Amino acid sequence: MRCPMALLLEMALALQRERTTWYIDGHNLLGHKGTPRSVEALIQALEPIQGVEKIALILDSKLETDPLIQIQPCDNNVVLETVTLSRDISADDYIRQQIHEALPHTRIQVVTADRDLRRQVLQTKPVVRGVVNPVTFWRRYLPRLCGYKKPKQ
Repeated sequence: MRCPMALLLEMALALQRERTTWYIDGHNLLGHKGTPRSVEALIQALEPIQGVEKIALILDSKLETDPLIQIQPCDNNVVLETVTLSRDISADDYIRQQIHEALPHTRIQVVTADRDLRRQVLQTKPVVRGVVNPVTFWRRYLPRLCGYKKPKQ
């Protein structure tokens, strides 16, 4: 018979594992056909997402300022984090850094069309569940994450 405390810990880790953190390469998503053209419209479209732990929208910048992180809690217990980087670091580098700092039980999905980032990120397979193309994310994943469309059974 298993120890009740070990069983509770295992269940807590399983619940924590189910919630995914999404890292979205913002300008990569904005540059594709059928996606919004402005950052504000993109943020507004991401707000209704539910059932995930955090959404991090990473935006490159040409300015030589410190990175700006805006954390916006949404109604459905999701944290929408908008990170505007300085000229010194790219969105790809920031995403790689965040993945390497993530805990082993964290589940991460990355939205990018960058092949080099995709290859490097998928090497950390236990942490990164997958890399999604921006158009696929916009057309298939976003409606399901927002609860507009029921998942296939």
